[in-house]
Amino acid sequence: HYVYVEEACYKFLTVSKSDSASLDDSELAKSMERKATSGVRCGARDRGLLLNLESLAERKAVTQVAISWFEPDGWSDEVGANIDVFDGKEITVSEIERRAADNVRESRIANKWQYAVAAALIPMLLLGIGAGIRWVYLGFRM
Repeated sequence: HYVYVEEACYKFLTVSKSDSASLDDSELAKSMERKATSGVRCGARDRGLLLNLESLAERKAVTQVAISWFEPDGWSDEVGANIDVFDGKEITVSEIERRAADNVRESRIANKWQYAVAAALIPMLLLGIGAGIRWVYLGFRM
């Protein structure tokens, strides 16, 4: 999941476990929580963790996860107080990867909108200057 050349990176902030999960699921959920909140995920790498979280969510051992994504100015939870929360059936590999990429793309577009405006206006300005120079060259006749 590349978004404008660089991969979309995100990290898990929390993994909420169910109190009613079986002992085995509870232990696995605890292990996945430690692993998930200890690192950064970029692109579609390390899908094993996401698959385990999805499986635990299907068995209702994991009830909620929250992620932060990397924006041009830093992590979204630190620079803008933005996080994305997934509940129950939303905890799937495809949904987490898609929403992380969407959040990264939106933050990168918001950070670079000035360049898009400049790219649209500068050619029009140059065209206007060229037309003005031609008008002067022709002796102010059209």
